[in-house]
Amino acid sequence: MATEGNPSAYELVGSVEHGSRAIRVFKYCRRCRCRQRFRCLYKFRVNANRKLVDVWLLFNCARCSDTAKLPILERVPVSRIGRSELKAFEANDPQRAAAAASDRTLLKRAGFSVEDRPGRRELPHGGHCRSAAIAAR
Repeated sequence: MATEGNPSAYELVGSVEHGSRAIRVFKYCRRCRCRQRFRCLYKFRVNANRKLVDVWLLFNCARCSDTAKLPILERVPVSRIGRSELKAFEANDPQRAAAAASDRTLLKRAGFSVEDRPGRRELPHGGHCRSAAIAAR
């Protein structure tokens, strides 16, 4: 259990600055076959395998709705997660989801890229999305 002196593994999500600007999240989309913007669904997926728990935050591709998962907890013993935290994940707590969705460390670790401001984005290789070029024909 998480206590004052013994934080749980979830505490890294709680370190998000509250008042930070809105961010845009991008990742390679398997279905579109290029880098696309992903939107947070503010829903967690919780999976327990015996005494170990995995928690992911779900994102959808803005173009095709393909799902990507942001790992929040991976293979963490149930005893290290507070009961209230586990219930918050199961209930899709919007505050925890928003904190995780804006945590740059978690996003980058999972292969997402982050932009602070809206505007035109450049693909890392300088080219265009293959499926977008096909759709334009």
